[in-house]
Amino acid sequence: MSLFSNETYERIIHSIKTAVACLIGFSLTLIIPFKNNGQWLIVTIIVVMCAQINVGSVLQKSYMRLIGTLTGSIIAAVTLTFFSPSIQVTACVIGASILLFSFIATSDKNYSASGPLGAVTVIIILINQGSATVTGAAERFLEISVGITIAALVSQFIFPINARYHLKMMQAKALSQIREYYIATLMMLPTQEVTVAYHDLDEAIVKSLSSQRVLASESKHELLGVLFDPNYFEKILRCEKEIFRSIVGMHYAYRSFSEDEKNYFYSPNWTAYHQTICDILTKLEQQVKSKYPLQQTITFPQVPTLNEFLSPSVSGYTITPSLNIDSYLFNAAKLVNHLRELKNLLANANDIDENQIQ
Repeated sequence: MSLFSNETYERIIHSIKTAVACLIGFSLTLIIPFKNNGQWLIVTIIVVMCAQINVGSVLQKSYMRLIGTLTGSIIAAVTLTFFSPSIQVTACVIGASILLFSFIATSDKNYSASGPLGAVTVIIILINQGSATVTGAAERFLEISVGITIAALVSQFIFPINARYHLKMMQAKALSQIREYYIATLMMLPTQEVTVAYHDLDEAIVKSLSSQRVLASESKHELLGVLFDPNYFEKILRCEKEIFRSIVGMHYAYRSFSEDEKNYFYSPNWTAYHQTICDILTKLEQQVKSKYPLQQTITFPQVPTLNEFLSPSVSGYTITPSLNIDSYLFNAAKLVNHLRELKNLLANANDIDENQIQ
């Protein structure tokens, strides 16, 4: 049994990496004669690394922070070149810079990461009397840029924690949550339905699907290992969403059933269907986590059409045609189709991974 959870283990590793990066930065300050003893180099490493654990996240934000640093240095250099240093000019430029970079930082776009260091760069150049020169601005840009570079290199090459791995784990988590939602909404006995709290699961699934987009965006910036394919990811995510939508459609159709209809859908045939769906979701979750194709066979259930379902030879007795039954069967068939599509996508991905490993 592991002493730490995977999340705690990664946090410990990342903390060690951050300390190592800071020590590398400190060593450079002993070799390179930065002004102010290179303190901003180490501060920059901490700012870049502390809030991001994934390689892709660090690299993505490093690019943007480098742009922010360059922009802040240019603003400070222009101020020092064309305006006489004074309290009034400094105050106006700092105020305008903070206004601009704060607006950028609150954006939901990738370039939002350039905001904080852009503002910080303007402030440390203009307020620090010793570096309030164009040469000082260039030195601060170099110092902060070296800090960003060290953070990016340590994150990438020393015990890298990849966003692509976290993306796979989040996909597996979403499938596990979808299975739990399926059990809670479609496999509980009618007398138990009222007591089942499935709304929290609903929100958790939406959150997991949303988190996958963030991790996919970070995965695109990881340079080593298997190249990330955004189109393949979109297909996987679409399947997950459609699987979830199909289950939700089945659930809402079921809630509108009469008592006779509900009782029929707890017959042995449908109990077997439900169990098969849960087994498939479990196998797909395992396949997401695996580097190689699973040896287990996945058998998909057949869903009768409405006309077949209403036939006494299928149902065992006559049921009045119902839009709710039609909706239930339609979504049940959709669910099977999207599960089959997801299985094929995952099988192809594992084949590619195996070839690259060999």
